[in-house]
Amino acid sequence: MAFLLALVVLLIAYQLFLPGSVFREIRADIKRRRQSSRDVAERLAQLHNLTGQEREVLRVYVLERVYECLQNPQDAVIRRLVDRGILRPVQSEGEGSAFSVAAWTRSYLISRPELLA
Repeated sequence: MAFLLALVVLLIAYQLFLPGSVFREIRADIKRRRQSSRDVAERLAQLHNLTGQEREVLRVYVLERVYECLQNPQDAVIRRLVDRGILRPVQSEGEGSAFSVAAWTRSYLISRPELLA
């Protein structure tokens, strides 16, 4: 009986340190999911900490249901929103550029309009 127990422990230990081990794959998957959860939490926290000017810009997209809007790409508020992944550039023509709001931003702000008040 002790021999079988020792054999099982050795097999598990071997699996843990084997390069293509199932256990390593599971641990890596858990780590990826935790990181993904942190990324989502950070993105949502950004929406809870919007400045007044950022709220003003996003109101047009969310409350008025505009999908694309011409904005000045040199505007500091627009650049901040683009850098944080909240707005995305769509096209560039002349003085203004079209921007759209990221899908995750739109859906979250539609469900929580008080964040834009």
